[in-house]
Amino acid sequence: MAPVIYGRNNPVIARVAPGFTNVANVWRTITIPQVYATGLVVGVAFTAYSSPGVAKIWWDNVYFRRCALPSHIAAVTRGGSVTMAYVDDTASPSWPPSVAAEVDARCAGSPTACHGLSAAVYDVVARLGHPVAASSLSFSALGLYVKSSADARNNVAYVSVGVDTDGDGYVDTEFVYYRSDTVDGPGWVVPVFPTTLTVYTYGLGSMAPNSSYVWSGSLPPGQQGSVLYVAFAVVDASGGAEGVADDFWVYWDDFSLNYYACDPLPNGWMVSAGKLYRGLVPGGVSYAASFTGEYPYGFYFFDSSLSPVFGVRVESTDTYSFACGSSSYTLTVSGVHWVDLRLLAGVHEAILRDSSGYIRARYMCSASGGASYVGFEGVDSFTLNVWGVQP
Repeated sequence: MAPVIYGRNNPVIARVAPGFTNVANVWRTITIPQVYATGLVVGVAFTAYSSPGVAKIWWDNVYFRRCALPSHIAAVTRGGSVTMAYVDDTASPSWPPSVAAEVDARCAGSPTACHGLSAAVYDVVARLGHPVAASSLSFSALGLYVKSSADARNNVAYVSVGVDTDGDGYVDTEFVYYRSDTVDGPGWVVPVFPTTLTVYTYGLGSMAPNSSYVWSGSLPPGQQGSVLYVAFAVVDASGGAEGVADDFWVYWDDFSLNYYACDPLPNGWMVSAGKLYRGLVPGGVSYAASFTGEYPYGFYFFDSSLSPVFGVRVESTDTYSFACGSSSYTLTVSGVHWVDLRLLAGVHEAILRDSSGYIRARYMCSASGGASYVGFEGVDSFTLNVWGVQP
């Protein structure tokens, strides 16, 4: 029936339904416990055959039990005929169900032109309700690697962490942690997300068929941006055949994610590469802050590239450095509670005050660049007050 229904010849596995007896004029219940151990059902045909051509059959009350991808799991696939990601209720590196990624190369040629990719993509924002900080994020997952007997061993499986470094809501950087089975080829790693500009790769070792492994890793401390997605990907760089004859699978399970969580930032504030900042307040002249952190930490005006234009850095107890462009001045002063930065005509001014507002030290320098932001570096907490004129 395959050429009639699906337009091409497909492999056929014929099974007699358990306990079924073909008796006319009787309603029968036919139960199929499992169509196939892997893959997706893409069509169901209800047919009847009679050699004289006079039989009729009526079908009714059809019910399907299925394992569906959770709402926070999506699939990215580019590969051969049976490349897909799905939930499998029979195989797992620990205990089923698991999320399976099945892949076959698109053709028998160069990896660039013919590789196949299959990825189950975990939507961090959909699952948690918000993106998470990329800095020092860590993860762990188990994977069971299985291949068909005819599949060439030019296979790579990886976890790709998708990071939005510029806050536009799209992945621009991927951190890829991979294992490979490259007995028959060099392997191939490709970005999962179409908006990716930069890929960092980290090898975790080799993998052998019918074996389970741990994929784990950590993003660099101070990494800029937020994690939007985690993809569980497989790439086949050799072969290509109809059906599952040249496929391989990784069954992913026991995924865990660890990240630093803080209270939401005030409206208009941003974080990048350890700097906490916001745009200048319209009409603002005097920016007074009280802040704490781990030495050294500071309070600055930043230019558009987040380089300090002017500010004060706390080097240690009672030691302060005034930064003005590329120059600096250090002094020792005690009892400082507030730092007051001022943008004046042609000059910048910093005033160190005690808790009562009395001046402990003052520093001025010629303006050395245009300020775009005000903020902090290396702080744990802060209070910021701004005084100025109504714009």
